[in-house]
Amino acid sequence: MQREHIVELVGGGDEATALLRLQLRRAAKQLRAPWRLRRDGDATIDLMVVADAGELPGAELTRCRLIDPNAGASALSYLPWPLTVPQLIELLNARSVAPAPVIAQNIYDDIFDDTPSGFLTLDLDSIPFEMRGSDLMDEAEAFFRRDSRQEQSEALRAMRLPETVAIEATDGDTGAGASRRQLRESLGTQSSARHLAGASFALADYLTGSLLSGPSRVDVDGIQLVLDPRQKQYHANASLCVLEHFVCRTFAVNQWRLMTTQEFAAVRQLWPPRPFAELQWLAAYLSTEPVVSLANDKRYRLRVTLDVQRDYARAARVTRELALGTTLRDAAAAARVTLDEVRRVAMACASAGLLSEA
Repeated sequence: MQREHIVELVGGGDEATALLRLQLRRAAKQLRAPWRLRRDGDATIDLMVVADAGELPGAELTRCRLIDPNAGASALSYLPWPLTVPQLIELLNARSVAPAPVIAQNIYDDIFDDTPSGFLTLDLDSIPFEMRGSDLMDEAEAFFRRDSRQEQSEALRAMRLPETVAIEATDGDTGAGASRRQLRESLGTQSSARHLAGASFALADYLTGSLLSGPSRVDVDGIQLVLDPRQKQYHANASLCVLEHFVCRTFAVNQWRLMTTQEFAAVRQLWPPRPFAELQWLAAYLSTEPVVSLANDKRYRLRVTLDVQRDYARAARVTRELALGTTLRDAAAAARVTLDEVRRVAMACASAGLLSEA
């Protein structure tokens, strides 16, 4: 959309202003750009028309002078008043065309050769018409991208990173990066879950692996267990000792039902979340083949509090002693249990990643 050009009438009174406005309306259809009289809010003008009554004050208006605000009063000359419609059309159309930029002479052209070395002169008339589109642009872009300096090419090749270099992770995480990572994990998990739909795994594999793509539920004899692999939490309508039956058996991947957002929200309100570490500890506690070996006289410390008081009172006394940092022998004496029981509890904590050397 073209901008409005503004003309201002200086002097002449209301009658001359009304006449000029009328002439602008008559010439509007033949003008190359819209023109109007200046208003109070206009900051700049494109043409100034000055009413000139001659040397006698109060004489009848017979001529006007046109002033270009950018070039000064000498840019245009006198015209008879009133301006006719053809005169106004010719005058304003000439003013609507933007002047071509004036390129000053380059003083260095007189010092150096007419055609500087390294520049390419294109003869557009010699180029076929079909090449004047994208092909010509591609050739021009390729020309300017080319660098004939051998040392520059070698320097750029030296700056390239080898394929063995990996991008170092930043300190912290961003929301967009976490979303992309979760999406990749979800897509990979869904693909593997479809591939392993008929395979069976122990409950511990569902706690540490990526077999579930989201909150999933399994029902056994009226007991419901919901795993949230993203938050590493579980929900159940039974205590930890009742879940021994879940820990000691295997489940097929297609036995787990992926829950909707509404279903999972209802479960979270009904049953409080509990950490995966409880089920991992329980699986190692019930296992007859411990996977770690601990020294009786070395000091160990429980890094995370384990709440098993309700279901395993003796194990809870051992975990309280281990939380303080102690040897297995001292923990057995303080908790009033056998050394074998302490070793069993401690090795289960170590298998779940909850125990470290003090």
